[in-house]
Amino acid sequence: MGLFRFIIGVLGVLLIIGAFSSFIPLFFIGGIATGSVAYALALPVFLMIVGAAMVYFGFYYAESESRHSYNIKEILKWGSIYTIAILLSYYVIERLIIENNFLAIVLTAVIVSIMTQIVRNHDSKFDMRIFVFYFLIYANIIWAVQKFILAEVVVKDYIFMSIVVGFSLAGVISIIKKLNIRYKSINWVCIILTM
Repeated sequence: MGLFRFIIGVLGVLLIIGAFSSFIPLFFIGGIATGSVAYALALPVFLMIVGAAMVYFGFYYAESESRHSYNIKEILKWGSIYTIAILLSYYVIERLIIENNFLAIVLTAVIVSIMTQIVRNHDSKFDMRIFVFYFLIYANIIWAVQKFILAEVVVKDYIFMSIVVGFSLAGVISIIKKLNIRYKSINWVCIILTM
């Protein structure tokens, strides 16, 4: 087992434990604070699902060494692409003077989705359902990283934040691709991601 997969597995276990331990407080406090019990319920469940995927990828998913090095190269490639897209989105948000966090996240996810589609355009044809699916994944990951990771970081440098968000996107997307979600299930996943 590689060090990277072991770290992913351990982080997945910690994410599941953290989400499970905060499930009841988030349910009650989140429902009172946000006015939405469904939102307070969906966040811990989403974090547990992501943690379970990380545990599966880290400890149970079997692959060859050549495939493992290919995955690292893919994460580095897409992490760099996502980082550039997020830097571009920070520039656009700053130029448009967008103060609303929700609009900033949506605009960032749109720019990342469009840039990803431009890079992938020569490999496959455009599919609106897949585009919306990845847009929702990007928006949720960007929101979660900004809310739970970057909010605690003292350094507020755009380049550092772009690298963290970009490589977080690349890592989570590589795990999601390994799950082999069926094309027919994408509609249900999109409904869950919009909650």
